[in-house]
Order: sequence, then C-alpha cells, then structure tokens
Amino acid sequence: MIKIRINLLPGEIKDKQKVEKFMVMAILGIALVVGLLGGLYAYNAWKIKTAEDKVALLQNETEKINRSIQSLRVYEQKLKDVQIKKQILQQAISGQVVWSKILEELMVVTPDDVSLTSLSGNSDGITFNGQVPDLGGNPDTGHKPVADWLVHLAQINPTPEVWLISSEKQKNTVNFISTLKFKNSSVPPAPPRPSGK
Repeated sequence: MIKIRINLLPGEIKDKQKVEKFMVMAILGIALVVGLLGGLYAYNAWKIKTAEDKVALLQNETEKINRSIQSLRVYEQKLKDVQIKKQILQQAISGQVVWSKILEELMVVTPDDVSLTSLSGNSDGITFNGQVPDLGGNPDTGHKPVADWLVHLAQINPTPEVWLISSEKQKNTVNFISTLKFKNSSVPPAPPRPSGK
C-alpha cells in the first residue's frame, strides 16, 4: 500500500513555519554564543583576580624582605666600620716590635752563666751588654759562654742577625757587647719555646 502525503496548508504558512524555525535556531545560536562569551569573561575575570591576588602576596613578601634588608644594613655598616678599624689597627702596629714576646724569648734562651747588665732596643734590633764569670785560668773558658750566648740568640724567632761587637776579659769576668738585628721587623717574633737551654 502506498501512502501519499498531501499538505493542504497554504505555502505562506509553510514559509512562516520555516522562518519561525530559523528564528528559534538563531535565538538558540545567539544564546549559545552569549553563554560562551559570558563563560569566557567569567574565566578571564577569575584568572585576573587570581593573578592580582598573587601580585598582592608577592608585594607583601617583597615589602617584608625589604624591611629585613633595611634592618640588616645597620650590621653591614657596622661590619664596614669594624673592617676599617681593623685595617687602621694593622697599619698602626705593622712596624712595631712586640717587646713582651722578645723578652720572653730572651728569658728562655739566655744561658744560666750569662748575666745581662743592660739592653737597649728599637725597631731595628737590640744591643746587649753582659758578663760571664771566668772561673778558670784557661784563657778560652770565659769566651765559650759568650759563644753559647750568640748561638742561643740566633734561635729566636724570626731568625735574627746576631753580631758580637766586643768581648774582653777583666779579672774574673768576661764583658761582652752583642747585637741582634731583626731581619723583618714587620713580622712579630713567635711565642717562646718551652725549653731553649
């Protein structure tokens, strides 16, 4: 059986239905585009708000760090002041001789039979006047302790130049004059050795 469909509606109604269908589709399309644009706007607004919050947080952290840096600048300036004072102090004492250390060294290295009668010094060196008892009749016995004295003087740190200026025998003593010259006066002597005798 064959079915035949016949539309008895006039063509105007058919055209009107097409236009209404097109209008509904157009309205739905526009609503969809507006919805998409609204969603896109809301998404971008959320991203901008999140970025602004991050920027505000970073600005707060930057301000805290800057305050910390400013509070530490005081210590930086104090460190610079200390370094300047240290440099001035090093310049002031660089050419000085540390006499206490030299006297300690002399105390350690001086033999028991040598008596120092006087000493005078400056930044170049020290001059010693001393005596050694001459107990025997042998002419060399009095001069051997003077030689020992010179050997002991040469053991002072830093190693100095040691010179015997004079050594003469008088009755029961040998009087001598010797000098100790610092090779490098900017280097202070080392601490005394525990035993130099």
